[in-house]
Parts: sequence; C-alpha cells; structure tokens
Amino acid sequence: MDTTPSPRLKPRRAAFVAEYLKDLSATQAAVRAGYSADTAYAIGHRLLKIAEVRDAIQQAMSDRADRTKVDVDFVVNGAREVFERCLQKRAVMVRRGKEFVHATDEDGRHVWQFDAKGANGALGILAKHVRLGGPDVSLNVDLDKLTPAQLEHIANGGSLATLPGA
Repeated sequence: MDTTPSPRLKPRRAAFVAEYLKDLSATQAAVRAGYSADTAYAIGHRLLKIAEVRDAIQQAMSDRADRTKVDVDFVVNGAREVFERCLQKRAVMVRRGKEFVHATDEDGRHVWQFDAKGANGALGILAKHVRLGGPDVSLNVDLDKLTPAQLEHIANGGSLATLPGA
C-alpha cells in the first residue's frame, strides 16, 4: 500500500501532495512541505491548480478510498445516521427521593433532550456534500425552532432549502 506521490513530481510538490492528504488544507500542507508560512496560502492554492499535482492528489485519494473502503457514500450515510441518532430524544431524569423520575416543565409536560451539537455537526457535513450555500458553508441550525415535520424532512434526506413551512 504505497502512498508515495507520483515520481514525476518534484520533491517539494510530492511532499505537498503527501501533506495535503492529511487534512486537505493547502496552506498547512505547503508549510509542512517546506514552503514559507508567509506565502503558504498563495503557494498552496497555486499548487492545487497544477494538473500533475491535482492528478497525484486525486490518484492518492482514490487509492486511499479503495484501501479503507471509505468513500462519499460511506461519509454521507454515516453523517445521516449520526444526525438521526442525535435527534432521538432522551428523557431528562431527576431524582425524587430515592428514585429517578421523568422531569416535567412548569406545565406538567415531560422534558426531553437531544444532542443538538452532534446533529448540527452532521448537518454541516451533509450540507457541504450537497454544496448547500456554496463550497465553504458553515451551517448552524437552531433545531429547537424547527417543527416536527421539518425535522422529519431533514432526517429523510430533505434539503434545508426545501423545508416545509419555511
């Protein structure tokens, strides 16, 4: 399982490719490959425009996907599963004497919790995959303000852009 970039690349470009694969940050890869930190942003993005560098990155990513069996479908399906699990409500339990009981609010309704941070993280991954809002979208959704129908729409793979009642 050789992850060495193409031998036709110059050594520093080959180092850039190897470093880029670690975190997909052109700037950080340029610094780790030995380019100046002051110009790393420009150099990293310039290197990504060079066909042989792009080809080497694409080949290495393809090889890695084959080796690890992690591809776009794996990531998207995993993110969707995380999102759905994070939305599963869990009872808020409180101690009353020696036992734990389901907490209630001031109107006597049961209180539930879910993992909003995890759900938002999974939605961010999914939004980037479908390029919602552009390639560098940062998504923050206040799930408490979504209706049950909207949550179900999202959990079933629906787009935030087509939320019912939005």
